[in-house]
Amino acid sequence: MKLLITNATKGVGFNIVSKFANQNIPLTFTCDSFQKISFIENLYSHRNVEGFHLNTNCNSSINDFLFFLHNEKIKPNIIIHNEDNPQNNCYKKITNFLIPSMNNGGHIIFVSPPLHFKSISSQNILQTKYMHSLKSLEDENIFTNSVWSKNKNPNYNLMSECIYEIILNPYINVNINNNSVIDSEFLTDRNIDINNF
Repeated sequence: MKLLITNATKGVGFNIVSKFANQNIPLTFTCDSFQKISFIENLYSHRNVEGFHLNTNCNSSINDFLFFLHNEKIKPNIIIHNEDNPQNNCYKKITNFLIPSMNNGGHIIFVSPPLHFKSISSQNILQTKYMHSLKSLEDENIFTNSVWSKNKNPNYNLMSECIYEIILNPYINVNINNNSVIDSEFLTDRNIDINNF
């Protein structure tokens, strides 16, 4: 298993990095701050954690990142897009670039609200619609989801636990594939006490 986590120093991103790094699961993360990249890499220097500078609003930065993935032969089979205001179709460019190299059992997760949420931005609508457009990937055993919270101020520990459970329990993916998952509902359905987070 190899993870790619975009925008890993904002919102739930850092919690996701921490969760998987502490389990010794190799991961690559992106961030638009060199200082924050150094901080995370130093924090998990004994783990297989690597950061890359990525400005999701800059085409040349996106192209540099795709070249880095190709040149270093980094082929994650788990992609977690944590873009709070997805612009420039960065998530789409990265996903489309990596899909051909994803091996059996891949998963693409978007931290993005369901389409029926009133507070959803126009950019998030496009991202969630893109997630739904990937449904046919299940024929290649690649699953897709979006994950969100009912709360106006999400509990990032709860959300990262939800993502962790989805990824590490692939037998449930068929039932939730290509759906928007609400963290508290998903964990409660799995008999996980959300008061612990």
